Amino acid sequence: MDHDTSRAPVVTPTWRRPDTLPPRPVPPAERTRLRAEFGAAVWAERAARGWSQPVLAAALGVSTRTVQRWEGGTVRPTARVCARLAAAFLPDSDPVSRTVLALRLERAAGSSLRRPRRKPLRAHVRRVREQAAARLERPDAAGGLALAQALAALAPPPEPWARRRPAVRGAA
Repeated sequence: MDHDTSRAPVVTPTWRRPDTLPPRPVPPAERTRLRAEFGAAVWAERAARGWSQPVLAAALGVSTRTVQRWEGGTVRPTARVCARLAAAFLPDSDPVSRTVLALRLERAAGSSLRRPRRKPLRAHVRRVREQAAARLERPDAAGGLALAQALAALAPPPEPWARRRPAVRGAA
């Protein structure tokens, strides 16, 4: 006896995990600003080293299309993406230089910077930032004051969270 499955009710989940949702499309005005600021910053760093998009993609372990999307402003970057770009551009430099470049890229992304859905700073990232801050506070560091002022100028203003995480339905 064959069962007719064409009339079976379709079960759709009432909620989806936030990290499985596709990213929202970037509006045209924001896309233009992202392309002009973040995309131009990535392009300038890449061009200064004489790298092509496939070379940068291989250094990061992403597809060439991903690099095209960053430079074209069609996706919003995260702080982690900025840190990975800085590490790819400055692989042999000290953590402070990489952090400065990452903060410059975050500043270029501006309000389009996607907020992480998980822990905002993992332990190893927090340690590197603390080491960079400690290095800046040492009096024997050459140019430490200028670098501290540069880091302070690059730090984005604190933004309150606009949205709160929705409560899970059916939770007690």
